Amino acid sequence: MKMTAKIALFSAAIVTMGSLAACQSTTQPPKPEHGMMQDGPREGHHRMKHREFTPEQKAAWEQHRAERQARFEQIQKACDGKANGQTVNVQVGDKTLEGTCNLRFEPKRPQPPVNAPAPVPAPAK
Repeated sequence: MKMTAKIALFSAAIVTMGSLAACQSTTQPPKPEHGMMQDGPREGHHRMKHREFTPEQKAAWEQHRAERQARFEQIQKACDGKANGQTVNVQVGDKTLEGTCNLRFEPKRPQPPVNAPAPVPAPAK
C-alpha cells in the first residue's frame, strides 16, 4: 500500500475513535435544587419546633403580653375626641411620647443633632 493511503486510513481511524469516545461519555444524574427537596429524613426540620414554657416563663410571657396590649390600647385611645392635627402627649410606662392626631396617633421621630455626621450606609454583600 502506498504511504498516503496508510496515512489516510490511520487518520480516519483516529477521528472515528475520537467521535465514538465522545458519544460514550456518561452524564451525571441531575442534582436537586434545594436540600429540603430531597427524599429522606429532614435533619433541620426538628429545630423549628418550639419548646414548652415552664410555668414561670409562661406567667412572665402573659404579663409582658398584657402590658404591651395595655400600652397599645392607651396609644389607640390618645386621639379620641381630639381634632385632626392636634398635638398629643401619651405617657407609656416611664416615657412620654409626643405626636399628632391624624386619624390615628403618629409618634414624632427624634431629630438627629445638627453637627452629627451623616450615617454611613452598610456595604452591599
